[in-house]
Amino acid sequence: MIQVAICDENNKTLEKLEKLIKNTLGNEVSVSTHDNVFSLVTYVCDERKGKLDAVYIDINAGQKGGIAAAESLQKEYPNIKIIFLSADRDKSLYSMSVFIIVINVSAGFVVKFVTFF
Repeated sequence: MIQVAICDENNKTLEKLEKLIKNTLGNEVSVSTHDNVFSLVTYVCDERKGKLDAVYIDINAGQKGGIAAAESLQKEYPNIKIIFLSADRDKSLYSMSVFIIVINVSAGFVVKFVTFF
């Protein structure tokens, strides 16, 4: 089973992305949603012990932003794929390139739209 976590401060985005992932992968995926970075990091580190396939994280989540949280998670658990979320296309591209330069990993991004459906 594919294990995925999503972190976004917007609950509508969380619900829509969770639904999209579940509709796409069906019974092959387990999705955990988090509306703050602390909850996500606690889940990944304490509950799952890094045993996740992917983390979707809003680049603006939390005080330091999702990039800082993603960097921390990637250093501790390099097997986890990080996918950035952003409503700002230009910021997504910039943040992804900074993330790759800073910690030298592959990362992806998804530009959030007002509606997924």
